[in-house]
Amino acid sequence: MGAGGLGRTAERSWRHLAAAGAQGAALDEVSAAAGYQPATVTRHLEGLAERGLARLDGERWYAVTPQGAPAPA
Repeated sequence: MGAGGLGRTAERSWRHLAAAGAQGAALDEVSAAAGYQPATVTRHLEGLAERGLARLDGERWYAVTPQGAPAPA
């Protein structure tokens, strides 16, 4: 992901989001799993969403593979 303009910390947030699978994860869950403050994770998730790698549905975030399909569980 680093080549796409995202750093390792954003990639770490994405990996924790992807690990949540089809159930997705709330911001506080990703924050706790990744070990970053909620404000930092919010920036990561918003950046990922802008690049089509995450999506927000209600209060839950979902990882999306670079090809556009939901990330495997």
